[in-house]
Amino acid sequence: MRTHHLAASALTLLLCLLLCGCATAPSRKHALLLASGDEGYYWKNLIEGAQDAAADNGWELNVQILSPEEDVSQALSDADGSADLIALATVSETDLFVSDLATPVALLGTYCNTLSPVYSIYDTTMMGNTTGGNFRKFFGLQKNVLLVVDRAEYALRNRFLEQVGAQGTRILRVVDANQTPKAMESEIIQTLAVNPAIDSIICTTQNGTCAALRAVERYGRFVPILGADFNQEIAQGIYDGTIRASIVRNSYAYGYMGIENAIRILCGQGIAETR
Repeated sequence: MRTHHLAASALTLLLCLLLCGCATAPSRKHALLLASGDEGYYWKNLIEGAQDAAADNGWELNVQILSPEEDVSQALSDADGSADLIALATVSETDLFVSDLATPVALLGTYCNTLSPVYSIYDTTMMGNTTGGNFRKFFGLQKNVLLVVDRAEYALRNRFLEQVGAQGTRILRVVDANQTPKAMESEIIQTLAVNPAIDSIICTTQNGTCAALRAVERYGRFVPILGADFNQEIAQGIYDGTIRASIVRNSYAYGYMGIENAIRILCGQGIAETR
């Protein structure tokens, strides 16, 4: 009987220790990544970078993929309070109608002038320089350009003009990339129809590149394209010769550095050195 009492006491003590341990163990922090696209290497690498950064810093990360038609502002509002950090990676979203978010927000490869993020990683200056250099290489100079560009990327446009403007290349028309691919496609076709002098197209987003490729195919007049990022449709366009080149951004770094530095800031630490 004494043995039974000792065993029961030991079991009770073990349960108490386990329960106390569970009660005092710190819970893992949780981040949510809202991404507006999941096709192609850009998005795959960005998401992978964000996941790796969260794991390396002991955080959990959930990923929610938004379709191009979904309301990003509504998705942000719905997600508010559901995580310790919300990371936003959109194709080309600059006007977010949200206010008083309780959850810190990080912007990964995204620019937004209506949010105050805890951390943002976005570099249009380097992209503009790269675009200008590749345009000279693959297209030459003295061209009349249709630019399919995000409204946020004015720095890219200015850098591009610095690279090629002095040699006679002009931006004749601009199509806003901050719309659905179908809307972009229709606007590009209309723009080409009323501007026969356009002899080249530059796109700064993956969706814009695909929209331009479809528009050129539908319009029936060959206009070479300098694109951005990469997926199977862009690969086929390069193979067919319509897309002369596509500039692939380091989206893994956007995801990794964006999440890592946002976590470090929230934990009261400094920004990590560039990897």
